[in-house]
Amino acid sequence: MPEKDQWFYIDVARMAASRGTKPLFVQAERTEPSPGRLPVPAPTLIDIPNDHAQYALTWYMRSLHS
Repeated sequence: MPEKDQWFYIDVARMAASRGTKPLFVQAERTEPSPGRLPVPAPTLIDIPNDHAQYALTWYMRSLHS
């Protein structure tokens, strides 16, 4: 609900427009307010599963039944 400054997904452009600022996205570890301090950036975690063997086996087994 942008009108209440409550966001349920990240839309950097709309968030910036609602504040009248340039788009900036910082994923913070701390959520409690810390007056006069900047947020502590959270590490960006990218976890792409490596399921190639499972997919290959699945499609091989499917091809046997078609």
